[in-house]
Amino acid sequence: MLFITYDKLNKYLYELTHNNYKNKVTKHPAIAFSPCGFPIEHYSIGHGHKHLVVIAGTHGTEIIGIDFVLK
Repeated sequence: MLFITYDKLNKYLYELTHNNYKNKVTKHPAIAFSPCGFPIEHYSIGHGHKHLVVIAGTHGTEIIGIDFVLK
């Protein structure tokens, strides 16, 4: 089983925000920064009135959550 690296994750998120998908993914300014200086990213999909918050990668060693959210 292969997990996504930080660089591959950023490349994938860049592609999502710069391609014309049916439900456009929009990147917003970072909410904050981790103690190591990494940005805590914030994205939205679509333009509806209902909102759902999905969080992954809260702890650096819990990498499966990021793969789950991306898939």
